[in-house]
Amino acid sequence: PVREFKGLTKAVQGIAFRPDNQQVAGVAEDKTLLLWNINDGNVQLKFTLPAGGGPLTYSNDSKKLVVACADDVLRTFNPVPQQPQQGVPPAPLAATQELRGGAGQTRSLAFLPTDPARAVGVSGDGQLRLWPIAAPEPVFSLGGHQSFIYNLAYSPDGKQLASASNDKTIKLWDAVGGKELRTIPPQGGPVYSVAYNPQGNLLASGGYDKTIRIFDPNNEIG
Repeated sequence: PVREFKGLTKAVQGIAFRPDNQQVAGVAEDKTLLLWNINDGNVQLKFTLPAGGGPLTYSNDSKKLVVACADDVLRTFNPVPQQPQQGVPPAPLAATQELRGGAGQTRSLAFLPTDPARAVGVSGDGQLRLWPIAAPEPVFSLGGHQSFIYNLAYSPDGKQLASASNDKTIKLWDAVGGKELRTIPPQGGPVYSVAYNPQGNLLASGGYDKTIRIFDPNNEIG
């Protein structure tokens, strides 16, 4: 390894790079969230969580970090280390926001590429929820999958969202209007991962049947 980031005492449940490539975050079963300087491995910030963590993601402007905790709450943190001011005690390290409304722990998280104030998460109830990262309630919930959603991805322009599910299908969603666009038919087994290419004209999927498939997400499918 190029570098090791130490300090977590139990199994690591989620990691993420800050988009400016200056920091890496890790959350563990010991209810600890640590943020390290990516260049020297030193801990920059440490947060204690009420419950163990899971998926976590940074906003594209590197100013927000959202963690999905095991108590079914999404918590937003400021990942930017604050410069100490002489004679002023440091503010307590805590979440800046708690987001509730899901049914079951969130399994995957992603920020809208074009909007660092909105993130989408997939919950244990199989629904996708779009959250404004400054408000306590989701803008909308997207239902349609018949089982768990394992993974999701935004198109590069932020207008489309793809979700991969245990129900063997991929669904494409209007990420702006909050409606289902189409369903890519069953893939031979649960679909675990989806990803757009940088141009947004191809969508790749991978799943239980050991096959990677490439689709045109703009075609009328199924």
